[in-house]
Amino acid sequence: MKKICLISGGAFGIGFSIAKKLSSSNYHVIIADNNKKKLLQCKKNFKTGSFFYCDISKEKSILDLKKAIVNEFGCYPTLLINNAAIVRFGDILEHSCEDFRSVIEVNLIGTFLMSKEFGKEMVENNYGNIINITSINAIAPSPDAGAYPSSKAGVVMLTEQLAISLGPRGIRVNSVAPGFINDGMSKPIYNSKKVLRERSKDVPLQRIGLAEDIASVVNFLSSDDASYIHGQHIIVDGGVSKSLKMHLKRKTPENE
Repeated sequence: MKKICLISGGAFGIGFSIAKKLSSSNYHVIIADNNKKKLLQCKKNFKTGSFFYCDISKEKSILDLKKAIVNEFGCYPTLLINNAAIVRFGDILEHSCEDFRSVIEVNLIGTFLMSKEFGKEMVENNYGNIINITSINAIAPSPDAGAYPSSKAGVVMLTEQLAISLGPRGIRVNSVAPGFINDGMSKPIYNSKKVLRERSKDVPLQRIGLAEDIASVVNFLSSDDASYIHGQHIIVDGGVSKSLKMHLKRKTPENE
C-alpha cells in the first residue's frame, strides 16, 4: 500500500513543516490549500510533493479534491492531517455572525467534511490514520480570539467521536494542540523581539515553540510506534497550559 498523506492548509506554517517531516518519513505528501499564491510558493520549495487547491469549508471543493487525487494516484491517502484553520481576532461581543460562522465553517465543519470523505475510503481498506491539529485555545481560550477557541474545542470532541466510530474499523484518530508557536498565523506576533522575549518567560521551557516541534509529534503519531495511541488530545506547548501557579505572586509558608 502506498504511503500517501494529505495535509489541508499545508502550504505554509505548521502544515508545511509537517509536510517536510512526513516526506522524510517516506510519505508522498499531498498539500491542499485555498491560498493559490502560497501553493505556488510551496511548489517551488517542495519539489517532491503534490499540490491541489481546496476550500475545505465547501463540500463540493472537497469532492473535487477526492476526484483529482484518485485520478492522479489511483488510490486515496492513508494518512489525513486536518491542519487548515482561520482566526478572526476581536472582542467576542463585537464579532459579526458572519465572522463567527466563517471560523466554525473552516475549522470545525471543514475538519468534519475532510474526515468524513477521506475516512470513508479508509474504511474500505480497514486502514488509516487521521490527525487533527487543534490549539491550546481548545482548553484555555485567549482574549479577543473570537470563535477560534470554540471551533478548536469542537475539533477535540469531534476527534473523540471519530475515534469511537472509526477505531473498530482499523482507523486511528488523534489530535495535536500547539501552544505558542512562532510560525503560521502567529508569526506576525513574534516579529516583535520584545513580545518574543516576554512570552518566552511565560513558558516553563522558556522558549516559544517552533513549527518543527509540532511536526515531530505528528510524525510520531503517523508511525507504527504510535499504533496503540487512539482518541487522544496531545498538547505540545512547553508546559504553558499547566503553568498557572508560576504566575501567581505568593510567598512560601516559611516567609508568611
